[in-house]
Amino acid sequence: MSKSSNTRDICLLPLIVVVGPPCSGKTEFAKAIEQLGFYRLEWGAFLRSILHLDKTDRKSILYSITDHIAEHGRLCLVDQLIQKIQKDIDNTTIYKGVVISGARHPIELSYLLGHFRKHRVLHVYSDVNTRFSRSVKRDRRTDPVNLNGFIRNDMLEYQMGLAQVVSDLTDDIIENSGNLSNLKEKARFYVENWLGHLEGMYYESI
Repeated sequence: MSKSSNTRDICLLPLIVVVGPPCSGKTEFAKAIEQLGFYRLEWGAFLRSILHLDKTDRKSILYSITDHIAEHGRLCLVDQLIQKIQKDIDNTTIYKGVVISGARHPIELSYLLGHFRKHRVLHVYSDVNTRFSRSVKRDRRTDPVNLNGFIRNDMLEYQMGLAQVVSDLTDDIIENSGNLSNLKEKARFYVENWLGHLEGMYYESI
């Protein structure tokens, strides 16, 4: 079956991928970008939905994802994520772009980026003490109760691929030691400047 004439090709939409360790502010940064007219998807929530995982501890979730990848291949879940994005944006012109938060593996992220012509990977950074303080305040039952446990979770995520994502695939760093209003302003400033740059490149090419 051929695509409807109203179907949008996602490769034409600008993509922003927001990465970072736990409690760095990547989800809030992505939500701020969503408010600027972007379609938003949270990578971890999508994976938990696809794999029917309850909100168990982070280590159990990561190992469940690893087992699924071993059986079906690493890119199977990324293909499903791309299909969801395409389905959700079909027949609508309301979105200026796509923002995804929480990517953790370089192979998965590189494969995703290959489906979009224009993309940026942003590393939202906060020091470990600031992030642990945020973790305590949000008070999730699955979060570590002490700094050592929090650091061990960090190490696990970096070992699972986040370290290579940050070092090899990041385009820009967003420092997040301030409040939420400051983070939202950084999101607005970054997106408006990047979209303006892309628009300028378009007009220069015609």
